[in-house]
Amino acid sequence: MNPNGIVTVAKIVGVHGLRGGVKVKRFSDSEAFFQPGAAIGLCRSDGSQQTLRIRDGGQHLLFFETIDDCDQARSLVGCDLVVGRQTLPPTDANEYYWQDLIGLRVIDQRIGYIGDIVAIIPTGGNDVYQVKGPGGETLVPAIGSVVVAVDLAGATMRVNLPEGL
Repeated sequence: MNPNGIVTVAKIVGVHGLRGGVKVKRFSDSEAFFQPGAAIGLCRSDGSQQTLRIRDGGQHLLFFETIDDCDQARSLVGCDLVVGRQTLPPTDANEYYWQDLIGLRVIDQRIGYIGDIVAIIPTGGNDVYQVKGPGGETLVPAIGSVVVAVDLAGATMRVNLPEGL
């Protein structure tokens, strides 16, 4: 967890049209980050960063003020869109930002250490934590009967896996 850093709120996954539109996969439900006039950080795979201002957009499509053709937009594919951690709304008890959970060590009450969270898979009913460790991959449902405790400061999640999982 990096409480003073940046948080990825979307990824640019494609281009749209000839006027510089980009298709995005959003990781945040907050509309505030994607409103016209909002400034948002762009992180390239080489580590370089810049700030862009949103001109227009919707749920899966954005236009930036300084990007006005498909070639410019194409150069952004694969980039992350980020915001400062301090701009995020606080979470309620037992709610966490995905970025804070990735990398946590997962410890089962019976088995012990089963691995680290490497990804989170959204499903219709509940999220599922993809955990990789010495025994391979384990999919852990993000439900209260399974997740016993989350300790962000200690970078651990304690779980009670159902028999056979």
